[in-house]
Amino acid sequence: MVDTLSKDELEKLRWAFSVYDTNGDGSIDARELEAVLARVGRRPTPTEVANILKRFDTNQDGKINFPEFLVMMMKKKKFASLETDLRRAFQFFDENKDGFISQEELKSVLKMFGGTFKNLDAETIMKEADENGDGRLDYEEFIALMADWTF
Repeated sequence: MVDTLSKDELEKLRWAFSVYDTNGDGSIDARELEAVLARVGRRPTPTEVANILKRFDTNQDGKINFPEFLVMMMKKKKFASLETDLRRAFQFFDENKDGFISQEELKSVLKMFGGTFKNLDAETIMKEADENGDGRLDYEEFIALMADWTF
């Protein structure tokens, strides 16, 4: 997987790793990972941070070393190519095209997909994903919801 990176991409990732490794110990711990996620607009809970560590910390030392970081970033790169698809999905959910997904729009789409989402409740999803509490999802909240579902 790493062999698909260009030399320039690898150097940028090496630099990013060194920036995120704030104490310079050669790894990213839970505190540093939380700070990284905050820089990209996420406000992860301690459970989310622990789940990400668990997923990518293959040597189970409680930290992410550079090879583990590369794997994590490669997965992120793979997801980044989905940006267009995510934008289209948001526009599909946003039936009235006001730039937000209401609970009714969410319910409508979940009903449309029937079996795949039959155990999902629009009200519960909205409560969990509506970070600013305005009763609707903006694009960033939608992306965070999709990331939570895929991470």
